[in-house]
Amino acid sequence: MSMNIAEPTPRELAFATQLRELAVRQIDRRDISVDEIAERLQMLPLGVEMLLNRGSWSVEVGIRVTEALGVDVRLEAAEAA
Repeated sequence: MSMNIAEPTPRELAFATQLRELAVRQIDRRDISVDEIAERLQMLPLGVEMLLNRGSWSVEVGIRVTEALGVDVRLEAAEAA
């Protein structure tokens, strides 16, 4: 039995990109250390560094990181509109 995994839609890719950019801006703005992010995400610091250096994230990763940073994605989206 094979399982078909759907590719993300352009809309999902755009949303994931927005989440990544939002997370990176918040990290830079609030000067949060990799160690602090790792603790919040329950990851090793090396894993966080690799994640932050990845060019793209899935929507799930973007939501997980922004939630760990305490960012209300709905509020940020409303302010951007």
